[in-house]
Amino acid sequence: MAAFIIAAIFAMAQPPSDNTPTYPQGATYTLSNGSTVTKTGESLSSSTQYYNVVQVSNGTLNLNNCTFSKTGDGSSGDNSSFYGNNSTIYAGAASSTNYQSTTAGSGAVINITGGTITSNSQGANAVFATNGATINVDGITIVNNSSVSRGLHCTYGGTIIATDVDITTNSETSSTIATDRFDGHRDCQCRRCLGADGQLLRGQFGEQRHDCHQRLHIKLRDS
Repeated sequence: MAAFIIAAIFAMAQPPSDNTPTYPQGATYTLSNGSTVTKTGESLSSSTQYYNVVQVSNGTLNLNNCTFSKTGDGSSGDNSSFYGNNSTIYAGAASSTNYQSTTAGSGAVINITGGTITSNSQGANAVFATNGATINVDGITIVNNSSVSRGLHCTYGGTIIATDVDITTNSETSSTIATDRFDGHRDCQCRRCLGADGQLLRGQFGEQRHDCHQRLHIKLRDS
């Protein structure tokens, strides 16, 4: 079994570099009251610019065999790449005043088992964990068709642990696994993650399968 561990050693927090809203402006479904909610077999989508399909800022959300779809272009700059604006699945802080925090979303947990995530909009990362939030994904299929739309993306202390995930990205600046803007040491781990070609994750247009910035490193190990 192959596992990817993407870890940040150190990175300085930086403000957004474009004029779009820093944080997501809303979501089709939000969880912020600290409760535990389970959804099974549901279909959720958003076509609204700068919105998430699912947003958890406080609480635990279990998603079993659900279908998620995102359209409506977001930013091609930092607000999508580093702060989760326009992502399909988002766990992290809900306030733009906390966009540099590594703890503001620490009460947010999403567990995804089975199902599919499809994005046809710019700046729509499929699974995005930030501000100390955690997302666990197991047995899902991700297809991102537009630019600046990564498969699994951690920033600012977020953690993603993925098992048996099939990730395909079909446009530029869309690596399958990415991490950036960390303070401290956090992991994005991928176990048995295969791309649609049967190889270990796939990115089109010559993209790297794994994208690290700001003194980060990737380790591949058998376990």
